Amino acid sequence: MPATTSTIRFGELNKNKLISRRRIMKVKYLGVLLLALLSLYGCDDNTGTLGMDMLPDSDGISAKTETFDVSTKSMLADKVYSKTSTGYIGKFTDPDPKGFGNYEASFLAELNCTENFTFPAVYEESADGKSGKGTMVKDEVEKIQLVVYYSSWFGDSLNACRMSAYELNDEWLKVRKDPDKYRYTNIDTKLYHESKALGKKAYTAYDTSVPDSVRKATDSNGNSTYYPNITFPLDKELGNNILKLNRQYQEKKNDFFDNSDKFIENVFKGVYLQTDYGDGTILYVDRVDLQMQFRFHYVDSLGVKLTKKVTDKNGEAGTDSTYLATAVAFASTKEVIQANKFENSEKLAEKVNNDNEKGWSYLKSPAGIFTEATLPYDEIAKKLANDTLNAVKLTFTNYKQDNQEYKFSMSAPQTVLLVRQKDMESFFVNNELADNVTSFVATHNSVETNQYTFKNIARLVSTCINEKKAAKQKADSVKAVKAKADSIKAAAVKESAAKAAQPTAEDKNSKAKAEKTNAKQQKAVQTKENAPTASDKTAPKLTKAQKDSAKAVEKAAKAKLKAEKKAKSDSLKLAKKKAKEAAKAKAAAAKKREQIQKARVKLAAAKAKDEARKAADAKAKNVKTTVRKNANTAKSETAKTPATTKNTPAKKSAETNTKPAEKKMTLKEREALKDSIIAKAKRDAEAAKAKEKK
Repeated sequence: MPATTSTIRFGELNKNKLISRRRIMKVKYLGVLLLALLSLYGCDDNTGTLGMDMLPDSDGISAKTETFDVSTKSMLADKVYSKTSTGYIGKFTDPDPKGFGNYEASFLAELNCTENFTFPAVYEESADGKSGKGTMVKDEVEKIQLVVYYSSWFGDSLNACRMSAYELNDEWLKVRKDPDKYRYTNIDTKLYHESKALGKKAYTAYDTSVPDSVRKATDSNGNSTYYPNITFPLDKELGNNILKLNRQYQEKKNDFFDNSDKFIENVFKGVYLQTDYGDGTILYVDRVDLQMQFRFHYVDSLGVKLTKKVTDKNGEAGTDSTYLATAVAFASTKEVIQANKFENSEKLAEKVNNDNEKGWSYLKSPAGIFTEATLPYDEIAKKLANDTLNAVKLTFTNYKQDNQEYKFSMSAPQTVLLVRQKDMESFFVNNELADNVTSFVATHNSVETNQYTFKNIARLVSTCINEKKAAKQKADSVKAVKAKADSIKAAAVKESAAKAAQPTAEDKNSKAKAEKTNAKQQKAVQTKENAPTASDKTAPKLTKAQKDSAKAVEKAAKAKLKAEKKAKSDSLKLAKKKAKEAAKAKAAAAKKREQIQKARVKLAAAKAKDEARKAADAKAKNVKTTVRKNANTAKSETAKTPATTKNTPAKKSAETNTKPAEKKMTLKEREALKDSIIAKAKRDAEAAKAKEKK
């Protein structure tokens, strides 16, 4: 029987998935002897699934028992699909030198953020001091810490260990939407966390610093209030950054606190926890919290600050209205991702290979070794073909090991799971429960038999046998259909070959006829050539083949002529197109030359105007200088004459020379003329430059 239907995986049960749904997975191993027994209880008559106690004694139904051997072998688990809110952290080495070597456990966890989360507001007192708003003393984190809560442990409770905490990185954000990247226990955690640790903390599983009064304290319902934990003090900068982003969120400047996904992607990606010191203890972690503490004011319903009596370190009494409290805890929950990593030593593979040869098989979890049990379905179906199965009991006997010399050695697990090999992956992926059809649970009987007994797997055996019969019937049906198809195909091929042989003879006759016709045609052509002047009436009558040949020749000639005409036409069109493009390019070049020439003329005109302006300015300057000189001369001559003299020839001459100059060009006129000429020259130059560019 194929392994997919006849092989059973026998592994330790994850209690997080089955039975009480408790988040506990014990880390233990089991040695199982090769000889596993399968006991079947049936009856001679075909009674279907009726129980013995449902029939009267008069029916005389007899029952019998058959026993079959089940072969087993150890299988390396390699990787296991892990979807649990329990995190495993620590390192454990089997003290038995012939044991399973060592393995390490670590995990990463995201932290949940409630929807639309906001921090409390800073206290603001009203103007009259009779009320206020908010509670926080200041907009600053007083303390931030990462707290790892664990429920139990395996190994030495007083073993000295050290744990390191790392923040997840951007690479984690790229894979967190793909479960195949993190849901298996062989996840490569090195890729997904920062190299610098958020913090490190030494610890023992049993914290001796906690007094018994705290450890044994209970609430009003009798529940323990003590929760073992490891606390990492963190840098306040991390907390203040989270607070700052939340204040921006309150101002609607971001959406980082809308939900967990946005919080993880933009604020805090999560943590990775691992052991970097210590061997011999495994912690079972229930929750990881990121706690932020602030200092608050005591306020009443109206927002008025309330005070209480306090005593300082010197014993002096006073009053204070503030207190320190944890305002928020971002925690690992089932709503966000948690991934476990298990890493076993190579000794595990060596043990599987060596001990399989000895006829032993093992269980070791988590993610260590499974036992694969192969049930003899063929033998069962053959031997009990005429019987009905009422009950099938499968028993595995635990190999008694003497581990008394090792104080903290592994022991047998309390509960194990039996599931079909082909259903193992889907069982964990879909988070299924044992259905007593294809999956079963058994508890270790350590007192009486030292066995794991699956009390009734009759439905599993019947299901597998029926599936095998159905598969065989289907295979036979497919085989019959294929055989029939092959037969039909062979007949068709034979018929096709026979038909193919018949046309061959016909082809020979056709060929002979064609050769005969060609000979006649050649002879007719020769006759026509020898007698070109003979009338059509005396010419030999053409056959159908000759007519078809003549038509084909004529058709070919017409096609050739048509192709030549088309080629000539295309060539002419191409030549016309090129000539048109050349003419267009020539016209464009001529237009451009014309534009350049116009620009040059305008530029020359502008230069001429500029030179004329400069000459006019120089002339005006000379005239002004001459007039100033004449005026100065006349003034000096006048100064030499008596003061009573009013109109001397020199003065009149000066006045005569000055007046025409002032009349010809004033200073304003000269400047206006200058500016006008310059402006026009600039405009002309810019226009010419623009045209030249175009």
